[in-house]
Amino acid sequence: LLVVDQFEELYTLCRDGERRRLFIEALLSRRGPVVIGVRADFYGQLSVDADLANAVSGNQVLLGPMHDDDLHRAVAEPARLAGLRLEPGLIELVLRDVAGEPGALPLMSHALRETWKRRDGRTLTVAAYHESGGVGSAVAQTADAVADGTPESDRPLLRNVLLRLTELGDDVGDTRRRVRIEELVPQGTSDEAVHTLLERLAAARLVILDAGTAEIAHEVLIRRWPTLRRWLDEDREGIGLHRRFGDAARLWDAAAREPADLYRGTRLDAAVEWAKGNGGLRNGTEWDFLNASVDESARVQRSQLKANRRLRRALVGSAAFLVAALALLLFALTSRHHAVQAEANARSRALATEAEGQLARDPQRALLLGQAARRAAVTPEGELAVSEALDASTVRAQLPSFGVQGCASANYLVLYDGGRLAADDTCDGYVVFADLVHKRIPRRVRVG
Repeated sequence: LLVVDQFEELYTLCRDGERRRLFIEALLSRRGPVVIGVRADFYGQLSVDADLANAVSGNQVLLGPMHDDDLHRAVAEPARLAGLRLEPGLIELVLRDVAGEPGALPLMSHALRETWKRRDGRTLTVAAYHESGGVGSAVAQTADAVADGTPESDRPLLRNVLLRLTELGDDVGDTRRRVRIEELVPQGTSDEAVHTLLERLAAARLVILDAGTAEIAHEVLIRRWPTLRRWLDEDREGIGLHRRFGDAARLWDAAAREPADLYRGTRLDAAVEWAKGNGGLRNGTEWDFLNASVDESARVQRSQLKANRRLRRALVGSAAFLVAALALLLFALTSRHHAVQAEANARSRALATEAEGQLARDPQRALLLGQAARRAAVTPEGELAVSEALDASTVRAQLPSFGVQGCASANYLVLYDGGRLAADDTCDGYVVFADLVHKRIPRRVRVG
């Protein structure tokens, strides 16, 4: 017969799903009967594995509370076998105290042991039972006695040890956990101090020591000692953070301290913030884990800053190149515009020159050429060509009013524009326009 007690620790203490699966397979494949004992509030966890759920559902025994006759035998028979006497009324007092009490057996066991330590000869007395604190207070009274006997300087260590030996429950009650003794040694504390404290707790049957590990003797201590309940309730969030932090540190240490397993980001920030006020609760591995996480985070930040600086330099260089390219493009467009404009100006001047050559012979053509010069580009030469062509066309239209119709020997001279210009009939079919101020003949117009 193989008996596995406290089967719930498979879920509270084992974080490796593969190891849990292999353990369950080993139990189910064993030849011969297997009995597992599990707390009722963890019964639902058994349904996670289908084979285990089938095995349990067909072979389960629900252990209800013991009846008075069963409790009477649980008190009387061990005393009889040990040759002890029970003072009349003691059993009835114990039965009254455990009536309706959940988890009565461990409470009763501890109260009777404390009563036995205070026995009168070979008699367990009612007075000794009351002195022990009874079923309701015996565990708390024993724990208080240990705490009161702990030097003031070691009480933070006592708190640290008991908190580490407690597994916080999510939607279930808090449970005990088995911890390696070296993990219970805070940074800066000697191993000897921790071992001395554990020995005192073990002597009071509050803690069990075995093969380099420690665990709380029974979860009734977690449930019924007000001091430990207060410690747990004071900072459950911080304790949970520390528990996750400690688990991560152990995994990091077991995996050859790979940088990939270190804390980063918000988890690291929360751990550092918590550690500022709880530095004494961290062991050497956790210190190393935290320092390595901080160093790695700083290295990554430095690397990121360098990368950002390189990126900024690249962006600045790209922006400068873009500005230069735009400047070159603008210069090219401006140069092209200037070239086109110069070509248009040259064409306008050429047309204006041609228009000036046509003023005397054909003012209308000169006007068309002048307008073409203006369309090509707005230049002084083009404007002057249009103006002169318009003047020539107007004079030709007005000359007949002076009677210029051909002549034999006489010439007709017309002065206008205040005497600055003169129109003279040469009797050869042309009228000559003379600039009297500058003494030149700017145009000749055919008439008749």
